[in-house]
Amino acid sequence: MTDTPSLWLIVIEFLRYLRYSLTLWQGKILASVELCEIIAIAKNNDSFFLKKKRWYAPILIWSGNWLLQQQGSFVKVLMGQDWYRWEQEIYGCAYGKIVSLDNQERLQIPAVSGMSLAAFLSSSDYLQPAKFKALIIATQALKYMHTLQVRWSDGIERLFSHGDATAENVIYNPTEDTAYWIDFDTVHLTDAPQLWRQADDLRALIYSAAFYATEVDLTELVSVIIKAYSEPVVLQQMWQLVNFWSNRPNSYHLAQAPVTYQNYKKLEQLIRLELEELGLS
Repeated sequence: MTDTPSLWLIVIEFLRYLRYSLTLWQGKILASVELCEIIAIAKNNDSFFLKKKRWYAPILIWSGNWLLQQQGSFVKVLMGQDWYRWEQEIYGCAYGKIVSLDNQERLQIPAVSGMSLAAFLSSSDYLQPAKFKALIIATQALKYMHTLQVRWSDGIERLFSHGDATAENVIYNPTEDTAYWIDFDTVHLTDAPQLWRQADDLRALIYSAAFYATEVDLTELVSVIIKAYSEPVVLQQMWQLVNFWSNRPNSYHLAQAPVTYQNYKKLEQLIRLELEELGLS
């Protein structure tokens, strides 16, 4: 009889693992879909990216947004005029850059020098201190973005949140120690609370950074990002967010950061411990 509770715990944990494995498989499929065609060009000594949705994107976006809604992800992928206006709004507010639309309905987006944070973290050319420095700069850049008042699709001004704030979507320049957040075609729903949206961005950054980072201590990685963000009200929401999604991430989360089940649980625990130490639980 004394072994019964332990057996039940084993069964429950196994079922959680099976659910996670299925969701991870779905997430990897979701992440493999390329919705945009991107071409690098040079014009008048400036570099740009031409970005356009692929011909099959509308049906995938429509069905994908339906799935995201069913999962309670509170995000959607933009297309058409909503996408154009949002990219133009964010680049203008954040960087003072003009994003134009050419006669082939391609967005012309100014390029910035550097590499994706994901590429930097996964490179063996950089040691742990350099990777932590990159994480600090990228996190501080995200915190700055969160202070911007921008006009959303319903015409109302709100504080910014990214919606897909992964290590793939921030360009880090190790020479200049700068970070630029990019790719704004995924957005949080307008009815999602501000603090929840911004905490969700921080979640995406932590988990995706942990996925890409090689030869990096995860305990320190979590601590570095949370301390670099250092906004108590958002971090308190982060505590609630981690507990809400405990043991049941959805396919969008695992498309952003396809970490193993063991690392997902470990990161969950490390975030809780770090927030507890800061008195933000």
